[in-house]
Amino acid sequence: MGEQNSGARGRLSGQEIARLYRSGRSIRQIAAVDGRSHGSIHRILRRERVRVRAAAIPRRVRAAVAAAYAGGETVARICARFRVAPDSVRRIAEEYGVPLRASGARRWVDRDLIARLAGEGWPPPAVALLTGYSPRHVRRVIGQLDQAA
Repeated sequence: MGEQNSGARGRLSGQEIARLYRSGRSIRQIAAVDGRSHGSIHRILRRERVRVRAAAIPRRVRAAVAAAYAGGETVARICARFRVAPDSVRRIAEEYGVPLRASGARRWVDRDLIARLAGEGWPPPAVALLTGYSPRHVRRVIGQLDQAA
């Protein structure tokens, strides 16, 4: 138990893999030693009920993500801006004590902003990028505004 792998695939048991991971080895390091894929090691750790460490996101980025989420920025925009996963955004928000919003909840639509940008000649994809809505949603809102006028 605990010897280095001599090249054979998958010689470490789930318990050995869990022990190595808990001792500070990364999933990729264990995969290289054991000859399995990163995904296989990850699945084994889950099966062994080992809590997998999050990828190291720098503290300043974590703080900025939490601030953006607390400020009402959408998870999608935060993910794009900071290149983090949606689960990471929610986990970081919890870590910083920011109340979580309902996932996929309806947002207030700033129709005035959409109308102003469209009136200035911005095409729907640009309005979508500037407002954080999808281009399809922007087109729908512009159509509704045109019908109401």
